[in-house]
Amino acid sequence: MKSITHLNHRYGGPPNTVLVIVTALLMIFWSLGCDDDSSASGGTDTASDTGTGADTGTGADTGTGVDTGTGVDTGTGVDTGTGVDTGTGADTGTGVEPNANYIIADHTAVDAYVNIPQQYLDIVKSWLVDAAGESHSEAYRTGIDVLAAQNSTYAATSFDGSIPAATTDALRLGRHASVGEEDFWTNAAAIDTIKSVIVAQHTAGNPIHVLFQAWCWDMTRTEGPANSGSNDYDLEFGVHWFGSSAGGPDGDHIWGLDSSDVAITGNSVSLQTYLNVVDQYNAFATTNGIITKSIFSTGPVDGQSASGEQGYQRFLKHEAIRAYVKQGTGRVLFDYADILAYNDAGDRHMEVWASPIKTVEFHFPAIHPDNSGNDTGHIGNAGALRIAKAMWWLLARMAGWDGQ
Repeated sequence: MKSITHLNHRYGGPPNTVLVIVTALLMIFWSLGCDDDSSASGGTDTASDTGTGADTGTGADTGTGVDTGTGVDTGTGVDTGTGVDTGTGADTGTGVEPNANYIIADHTAVDAYVNIPQQYLDIVKSWLVDAAGESHSEAYRTGIDVLAAQNSTYAATSFDGSIPAATTDALRLGRHASVGEEDFWTNAAAIDTIKSVIVAQHTAGNPIHVLFQAWCWDMTRTEGPANSGSNDYDLEFGVHWFGSSAGGPDGDHIWGLDSSDVAITGNSVSLQTYLNVVDQYNAFATTNGIITKSIFSTGPVDGQSASGEQGYQRFLKHEAIRAYVKQGTGRVLFDYADILAYNDAGDRHMEVWASPIKTVEFHFPAIHPDNSGNDTGHIGNAGALRIAKAMWWLLARMAGWDGQ
């Protein structure tokens, strides 16, 4: 519960109040006989998952005209989005929470993809998905190819670079270019470039339906602090911050959750920068009548010290992304990290790390050995296949399927 308290404190709301609300909701669900997401697949953990939190920011971007972007949007506006099925009803173990105003594809979507009705499969087969990333993005492409080869119901075409022409016969998923943090969210020029790609595809009549950053090891690299950063422990969470912010205004350095971490990192770039930029892309598309939906994603749980302090601080960043998505309306998350932490039997792999300045051990998920390997994008083909199945589920939900 230590991480729950800390993230709630960071993102707003008295921790005791949040815990009371969560406890009350759990009592209601138990009385109705509903399962939570972790029990839906019948799997087990090797340790307890301890972190959650909620961002309480509000507001809406009401810009008009074509936004050309003049910098990194640091606001906390709520993207209301369009065309996103928000889902209602009881938790059925398919990744949908009761009365949710958001969509999250997590490990429960891996099995639930087989329930997609034909009408939504047909819609998704007309879509273009830009999983803009670096080496890890390969697994997204491999996964959909492997699934399509196994079952033609999930016909798909992967691409790397040249965007294929519009079609209604197969989902098109790939990347328009190799895209790192310096090309997607850390600076104004990158943001303008992504907006230009969105506009160009829209103008050509071959719009990008779904766009997201396919994270590499950007959350865990050891670039060191900027000159003004102390590189001390974050006393709230008991960790040092890690990461890479190539292209950022302060250079390529470690980064934390938000502006309160600047004293430690010396870096004006933080996770909140990424969150704001994804919202900015959605506001831009909505303002200009473009159907492109930018979604959030979590990052790798392999390599780059998946265990230990680096792994734990990466988990905190993943939890902050999840909290932010749940706080807003119309936000969508592909939870890559959660999907790979579980195997096909529903068992989750956990790591443990003891902070030198805390009196507790922190348990957190990392890639399950069944999903590990070097087949594609730093993981095994089994993991890539799980990603593909969850992606089909997510796209069908975004197309209007209620998940039932």
